[in-house]
Amino acid sequence: MATYQEQIERNRRKKEMRARNDAEDAAKKLSPEQIKNWRDVLYHMVGPYALVMPEEMVQEFRDRFQGMAEQLQPPAADGVKTKEK
Repeated sequence: MATYQEQIERNRRKKEMRARNDAEDAAKKLSPEQIKNWRDVLYHMVGPYALVMPEEMVQEFRDRFQGMAEQLQPPAADGVKTKEK
């Protein structure tokens, strides 16, 4: 059985973890200006519905595109051949 001090320490760590997770979730949400910018981009992809779609749907599109972009590997700089003079 954990001592009183260990329980206090465990609860403090849990509280810090929840605060950190909340901060990460807030950082992932788009600001109103970002929502507007994404609507402008999506307008060209899905049409006029992008201008009236719910913000949650705009966020889902953004998350999906961001996930695909993160999966792409940039070309290795070492593998690039240049002309020698």
